[in-house]
Amino acid sequence: RRTGTDPRAVLLAAAAAYAHRLTGGTDIVLGMPVDGRTSRAARRTPGAAADVAALRTEVTPGTVFTRLAREISRESRRVRRHQRFRHEELCVRLGVADRSGGGLYGPVVDVRTAAHEIRFGVHPASVRRAGAEGPGELRVVIEEDPADRTLSITFSGSAARYTPAELDAHRARFGQLLASAVAAPDSPVGALALLGADERRTVLSWAQGSGPSPAPWSAGALVPDLLDEAAGRYPDAVAVADASGTLTYRELDERANKLARLLVERGAGPERVVGLLLPRSAQTIVAMAAVLKAGAAYLPLDPAYPADRLRFMVRDARPVCVLTDTAGAERGVADASLLVLDDARTAAEWERRSPAPLTGADRTAPLLPAHPAYVIYTSGSSGTPKGVVVPHGNLEALIAWAREELGPAALEHTLAATSFSFDVSVAEIFPALTCGGRVEVVRDLLALLDGDPPRWSGGLVCAIPSVLAKLTEDGGLDLSAGTLAMAGEALPLALTERIRETMPGTRLLNVYGPTEATVYATRWADGATPDGVTPPIGRPLGHVRTYVLDACLQPVEPGRPGELYLAGDGLARGYLRRPGLSAERFVADPFGPPGERMYRTGDLVRWRENGELDFLGRIDAQVKFRGFRIELGEVESVLARHEAVAEAVCAVREDADGEPRLTAYVVPSAASADSAAPEPEGVRAGPEALRRWLAERLPAYLVPAAFTVLAELPRTPSGKLDREALPVPGPLSAVTRA
Repeated sequence: RRTGTDPRAVLLAAAAAYAHRLTGGTDIVLGMPVDGRTSRAARRTPGAAADVAALRTEVTPGTVFTRLAREISRESRRVRRHQRFRHEELCVRLGVADRSGGGLYGPVVDVRTAAHEIRFGVHPASVRRAGAEGPGELRVVIEEDPADRTLSITFSGSAARYTPAELDAHRARFGQLLASAVAAPDSPVGALALLGADERRTVLSWAQGSGPSPAPWSAGALVPDLLDEAAGRYPDAVAVADASGTLTYRELDERANKLARLLVERGAGPERVVGLLLPRSAQTIVAMAAVLKAGAAYLPLDPAYPADRLRFMVRDARPVCVLTDTAGAERGVADASLLVLDDARTAAEWERRSPAPLTGADRTAPLLPAHPAYVIYTSGSSGTPKGVVVPHGNLEALIAWAREELGPAALEHTLAATSFSFDVSVAEIFPALTCGGRVEVVRDLLALLDGDPPRWSGGLVCAIPSVLAKLTEDGGLDLSAGTLAMAGEALPLALTERIRETMPGTRLLNVYGPTEATVYATRWADGATPDGVTPPIGRPLGHVRTYVLDACLQPVEPGRPGELYLAGDGLARGYLRRPGLSAERFVADPFGPPGERMYRTGDLVRWRENGELDFLGRIDAQVKFRGFRIELGEVESVLARHEAVAEAVCAVREDADGEPRLTAYVVPSAASADSAAPEPEGVRAGPEALRRWLAERLPAYLVPAAFTVLAELPRTPSGKLDREALPVPGPLSAVTRA
């Protein structure tokens, strides 16, 4: 009555709202059964005339349910007027493949209302449809019982895609949404409840930080204090080592204190930035510590970066000065005041300063947890890099977690192999330097191959999975580490199993976190997941909260993909001098205390039934191809489980003729590449073997049409996948090797 429509329109509107909430799509096309009889004569003629018509409507989170019901009512009347155009004929005319009987629509919603009760004499009768339902992926049947005027809701679908439990869960959640709409019909679709109270409580409890609770530091103990404390406890222990030599804790502390005083004289302090245009060495670690002790934020400027990018970062960050060497000064990328550390005059000034630890009175202002500790630039979707500002308090929380989670043994000897321009370097350096550990600085992980034989042994190694795979599989590196922390990309099952075989006794962690969440936000430790299962990214750290939300910012149930939002003590302050972008990505946390924020990662994840998170890919990797909304990460994760595939990437690319194709790019495993195994083993068996394997696990529209085998995936200088560099797909009939 509130909508001014019939019950059928209300039920169809609920189905459209449900489809929107599940998929996030705003262009919703339902399948609506019609009788196919447009004239009085046709209605009197026996025979099969029924059809399914496409009912299209637009749904957004802000669409009011009553308005949606009225729109559905109008559109359904319009559709019925054109039902003489049969679905199969329309598919042929439009050139749309009629896959699974639903070329033009998604779920079929069959609302079966009874006008009156049917009886045979004194005996009541019920109506049942004979024969199988249509072959569509998902079908919703809503039947009215004329006896008591109640509704029964049934979800059915392909057994290859839906288990009975999943279909029952769909029915329960649809019923929950329908009940919410009836109770508050003037609510926006985004506010309608999908989860029951118990299920919502469960997923929100999973969002809370887990694992060891970091021991609280003494009041006011920020990173400079922790470095001073470590120097007092372990003065003669080796703190930093590189190819040229070592520095003890006393040497590191005194040099950093002297340089910090020099920086304060140059204007460095809280809310100020100091650039570091220095090569990878122990000297750079000294410079980092000096900037932090001065109370400023360090800005790493990688000498390997192009000059134009370095100039942009310096102009954007506006550092009070830039620490560099003679080679860096000659590049002319910094307009700010340069402090050339290998210059004789600078060295003399440096040496004259006091080696005593700095106090609040020595700095330009008291140092607080909210003051920036470092600024790291990340790539922007618009092509303009953005500086992420991470405060001292976040760095303290990360160090506390690392000391509790990794333990003294892992931090006793850590390998610093990550570029200082990437935040993983923070986890390689500062946890160890605050507890007496030794930090070994190398050029990169490839430098470990320079040994004869190539070998490294120590406590902690942080690595990107694809890089470690190359080192251990192709480079022959003998790696022995107490803890191996994998981050930066998905950890393949094949590499996990190889690490278990070749590095017994090593504790394997799969850690995840964007720069905006201070290095790490979730972790998974090997041993908690059965063999043969792709490692998840685990659970949130103790100081982090993780929410998996739909497009309406509502929690999603286990098994359904959603966007990952992060909250808690790890959030960055925002983007340097980018208030609009900061407000867009750092939004209000509706589940936390008043005033709390959460960060939109743009990453697609889902909860497992045990409360762990699966990483599925990027939200922006979702594409619409030939009318189907495709999560490329879903295809990639399934393809990567094939025993002959080491890495896999999917993309919609135009072939040589300009036709778009869903294309798979695969890197074969070493065993497969060297194997002469017959079909269907290995990538050498051709695209049909991989296609058949995927077809057994995915719907037809998710199976790539073309496969390209690469020796390795193209990557940017930072080690991330370079999708723009993927080659044009080859012929459909054969695997292309590039």
